[in-house]
Amino acid sequence: MTVRRRRFSAAAFFSAAAAFAAYDIFLLVSSPGTVSAVLTSFSHIWLLPAAFCILCGCCRLRGVYFLYALPRFWRFAFFAAVSAGVLVGAVCLFLILTPETEPLSRKKNAKEGIRWMILFGGGIDKNGNLPPLVLRRAETAAAWLRTHPASSVVVTGGTLRHVPHPEAPAMKRSLEKAGIAPERILPEDRALDTIQNLRYSAMCIARQEQTSLENVMDSCIAVLSSRYHLARIEILARRLGFSCITGVPAPVPLLYAPHAYLREICAFIKLGLRIALTGEPAPMRSLGVPENL
Repeated sequence: MTVRRRRFSAAAFFSAAAAFAAYDIFLLVSSPGTVSAVLTSFSHIWLLPAAFCILCGCCRLRGVYFLYALPRFWRFAFFAAVSAGVLVGAVCLFLILTPETEPLSRKKNAKEGIRWMILFGGGIDKNGNLPPLVLRRAETAAAWLRTHPASSVVVTGGTLRHVPHPEAPAMKRSLEKAGIAPERILPEDRALDTIQNLRYSAMCIARQEQTSLENVMDSCIAVLSSRYHLARIEILARRLGFSCITGVPAPVPLLYAPHAYLREICAFIKLGLRIALTGEPAPMRSLGVPENL
């Protein structure tokens, strides 16, 4: 009976490992990338719990529990690290799940309405196609623009590392297919991260409107991205000096949600460390508008 129980628990661990590895493969297949993109993909983080489950399964086959096989110091260090990680992750997840998506009517400049929306990219595959997460953002943006006919949109996303295509033109094409007039879409194809998305988009709007950057930062602007991304966008927007931001959340496909939220937790931790250690990003109101934007 003891041998049976060991084999059953080992099989459970191996099955969990297979599920984690299969999820990694699913994420890679759903958005095909170049060889270098595949090798460096963040989706491989799911191989860590897969490896841990394999290790636990092997220990169970030998009749031991992985943690009890460790020396006391390492056992304590393991529990301390896991507890700290869970605590930090829980705090970050709470912040991620509570973005400021209040109605425009509560904003200080509500009477002016929203002239511009910023649509954030989120990746592109090696064939120049948008992944499901970004397609949901584009669909939500098209629906929003149809109900706000006086508004225009900046689609922001540059050429990411390991991928030969910029995101902005692909998002522009997606909006045009959804019936949005090309003259309402302003592509920004240089940004490589969320901070640059906000900075370059504000500069593009200032140049398009032939106004100052300060006026753009003081106007009401809608930001559209996946729900998990909005809280970080709003934190960065406030630090950069935007005074009136309203979030528009796009739905996240259920199968992509675990990976998307795990990645955003890591991004939140990285942002917190960056702010604590460098004070960046700083307000951009004193920046000029480069001629090439």
